[in-house]
Amino acid sequence: MKPHLLFLTAFALTVALPQAFAQSLQEAPVGKFSAPESIPAPLTEGEADVLILKAEAEKREPETWKNARRVRFQVLDRTETTLDGRKLIWNRVAPPERAELKSAAWEPEQKPANVNELAEQERLSQLAQAQFNYSATVYDRAVTCLRWQYDGQTYVAWSNVDFNYLRGVTQLEHGDTLYHIFMGIGNERTPERAFRESTMAMSRATRSPVPLLPAFTPGRAEYVLFLDEGSGNPDPQAFTAMDALHAYYEQNARRLQTEHQRAEALKAARKRYDEAHPKPKKDAVIHFWPEKNSAYENGDPASGESDQATKGGNQ
Repeated sequence: MKPHLLFLTAFALTVALPQAFAQSLQEAPVGKFSAPESIPAPLTEGEADVLILKAEAEKREPETWKNARRVRFQVLDRTETTLDGRKLIWNRVAPPERAELKSAAWEPEQKPANVNELAEQERLSQLAQAQFNYSATVYDRAVTCLRWQYDGQTYVAWSNVDFNYLRGVTQLEHGDTLYHIFMGIGNERTPERAFRESTMAMSRATRSPVPLLPAFTPGRAEYVLFLDEGSGNPDPQAFTAMDALHAYYEQNARRLQTEHQRAEALKAARKRYDEAHPKPKKDAVIHFWPEKNSAYENGDPASGESDQATKGGNQ
């Protein structure tokens, strides 16, 4: 069936529709999104490498602390097996002192609660809560095919926003509603793009999955909705969350793009570090000891001996 095209922006409907439906969409409130005071600078390859090295150094601090406070077990019996190219060592040990075990426990640093963050969490909890699920397929990092459902109907739209930049948006406030957002995303190349990037000839039968789209407004976050003929006018509420996402992107595009670039730079730096520093497989050492239960301690050794508990630790 030939689809109708509805040209939707985050702020207005710009096609000829029944007056009541068009007016209801135009008057729908749009969430207010304040731009951040400062936008982080993009990461260079060298800066990303330095950050990964710093993260690795911070990871070693708990290990140093752990080694300094490691319990010294008295091994009574030892069994070794091999699993996935490393040793699995079981040590039956003499029961250690409880005070020694407590002092060796890792205690992460407790950060004081941020008053402003607690107040913001309390404010958000007072809003209406809604869930919005959608899928996004980005073609050539240029346009995105969007799919979502509302009231049993599936909607398909094409956006001029690269939704890779919205990967980190899991909550979005719009009016008096807080949307909890769940997105599935994938990236694809059109056959034309693949042809340009390779020496393989493109089959004449291969067609682009991207339909012919109208020209988007430069500098605006917009999407085109495809409806089957005869499907009737959709409920304006079906577009509230999608409109809010486009409005949010439009007002925060620079920050979202920079955050995505930084995340990708750190991902590449992590890959370089892991390739340069392959981690050897470590042997797993498990210490265990029998512990008599309360029945034994209360004077019923027969019961205690028949129902022992086993405790242990891993190094």
